[in-house]
Amino acid sequence: MDRSSSSQSKLYTLEFASASDHLNLRTGESFVESDTVQTSYLLLELPPELLDPIQQRLTCKPGDSVKSDFTLELCGNDDEEAVLTTSDQTYALRTVENSNSVMICGVAPNLNEDEKLAVKVMKVVHETIEATNVTDFPGNRLDRIKQLLQSHLYMGESHEGKRSNTIAESDLPPVSFASLCHDIRASGAEIQKRLTQVLVGLLNALDELGVGPHEDCALGPLLEILMARRDINQSVALQILSRYTSAPLTVTSPFDSFDQHQTIRFQTQKIINLIGLSILLSIKPAKVDPSNPKDSRYIQSIKLSSFLAAWRTQVGDQRAHFCVLDQLQSHSILSYDGNSLIVVPLDKLSSDPKTRMSQLFEIRPKWKPDELERFVIPITGGGKKKKLDELILKYCRKIKENEAAQPNLGSKPIQTKGKQTSETIWLTARNKW
Repeated sequence: MDRSSSSQSKLYTLEFASASDHLNLRTGESFVESDTVQTSYLLLELPPELLDPIQQRLTCKPGDSVKSDFTLELCGNDDEEAVLTTSDQTYALRTVENSNSVMICGVAPNLNEDEKLAVKVMKVVHETIEATNVTDFPGNRLDRIKQLLQSHLYMGESHEGKRSNTIAESDLPPVSFASLCHDIRASGAEIQKRLTQVLVGLLNALDELGVGPHEDCALGPLLEILMARRDINQSVALQILSRYTSAPLTVTSPFDSFDQHQTIRFQTQKIINLIGLSILLSIKPAKVDPSNPKDSRYIQSIKLSSFLAAWRTQVGDQRAHFCVLDQLQSHSILSYDGNSLIVVPLDKLSSDPKTRMSQLFEIRPKWKPDELERFVIPITGGGKKKKLDELILKYCRKIKENEAAQPNLGSKPIQTKGKQTSETIWLTARNKW
């Protein structure tokens, strides 16, 4: 529940007090102040969508199911206005004066009958902090992404050689998605969306020029449109384009010097795949079994028709035929009925074989061998067949099920009393973790 946020100089921790914490304030069992930790108290008014998960966490009993993926993070440097973020929402904070002051007090527990009740005033709060959802109004919050990436511009091999020779321990670490989530005053979903917009803008620019998926285009006009529509630095745009061209770009030092009339052709399928992947990874986790309060498992899943519609809308009608589900097999699987798409979060899968197998069987209780193998191969030391077979044998057991025969499923047809069925092999967990 509690998350910390930091700038380069200070670290702040946001904690929520439970209803019983007033019993500990006087005895010093919680919120203890020391020479290194100074505790302050703020009155924070939260909307229901934030307050309800917090109340569930504070009042839950052992064995109760709570939303384990709910987090709140206080984001912002010392010179910025702080915001409160969840995984996909951002809330602006503003201070409002209270008409009546609020006192935070502590009382001594288990008082004897002959002792008088004593109240210790820990803090008098004169203001309330209100949280307002500003997800749909990003303003300039996301502009810092460009600032953070600016110092890591690729300026050619010679420049990179000089950079590597001057690297010091004080140099900033490379920018990653995790570091952007830490430094940007926005939720992870908003940052993911902003990074994807560059590729969508590239497709829109090609459409504006009337360039088809398999046609060459002039580099100069394309760059002009892309920079005007997306407010992106020319050298950055060239680096992005160079990752998706069929042949290397001819660019001279400095990196943004190029031939305006140079023609290029893009790897359209690669661009479409990345746009689809960004949509896939931004799907919100939902409970596997909402009717079972003891089942705390969450899964990222979306109706297949809804996902394909969103994907095709992003890339446009001219390139909709590139939206092929097989291109996203490394990050997703179909549900048993084929109506939903399930995300397999590779960044959260453990490199430990036992833990990874446990995680995979939490996502679904049984797998077809070829589906499971593609998520196990990364921990087999380069896809070694012997190692893969050992892991499957150690952690899985095979079962056979007869189902109504369906075309193109790769299962063996069986004739039974005039009805054609198919025998499907599944892998299930050998042990209960």
